[in-house]
Amino acid sequence: MALGTLVVLAGTPDLSSVMTLVQLYIFAIINTLFVPCISTIAVLYKQIGLKTVFLVTIFTVLLGIFIGSVIHPGFYMM
Repeated sequence: MALGTLVVLAGTPDLSSVMTLVQLYIFAIINTLFVPCISTIAVLYKQIGLKTVFLVTIFTVLLGIFIGSVIHPGFYMM
């Protein structure tokens, strides 16, 4: 679904004209590991409470950013 949204935002179904294949791959990985949808957060809040939901959200955001930066080729050039 995230790639579908990206197609709409880019204004073209040819995503390779907007991003490189590596960028598309990293985008897909980060979106897989990133924050769950609002409804998932709401259900987690009802089940386990605000503090744990906050920690889970922060963890998934940091995990997505960390994994994205690890697999990014420019990361190794630093």
